[in-house]
Amino acid sequence: MSLSFVRTLMLAAGMAFVAVPFGSPSPAAAQTIYDSNVAAKIDGLSSSQRAQVRQITRQSRKQMLAIFRQYGIDPNDKPNFDKLMQASGPLQAVARQERQAMAKVLDPDQLRQYDRIVAETRTRVRMQTQRQ
Repeated sequence: MSLSFVRTLMLAAGMAFVAVPFGSPSPAAAQTIYDSNVAAKIDGLSSSQRAQVRQITRQSRKQMLAIFRQYGIDPNDKPNFDKLMQASGPLQAVARQERQAMAKVLDPDQLRQYDRIVAETRTRVRMQTQRQ
């Protein structure tokens, strides 16, 4: 597996979405493999931080869904290597913006938790691309 592919998957999956699934207003529906549910997983968030994290992840979700639509990526389907490679630049930009925004809201320990959660999501997506 090429380093470029792994980097693309890591950044594409790194989007720290809230629990509401893609394209669905119902939080009761199943999540996609890209969802990290950061706001629920980071320990010690104040109510203000939780609101800010949710706003950041909503914005990232909106941007990522637009990129997915542009490149014909179905977030509810198995990750497509070729399409993720084509979309890697814009997806990386969204991931960088999200992390920068999170760094302004979270304390150092919470930011480490965020990074761990994003890494777990990357692993989940990577595993899905390898399944036949």
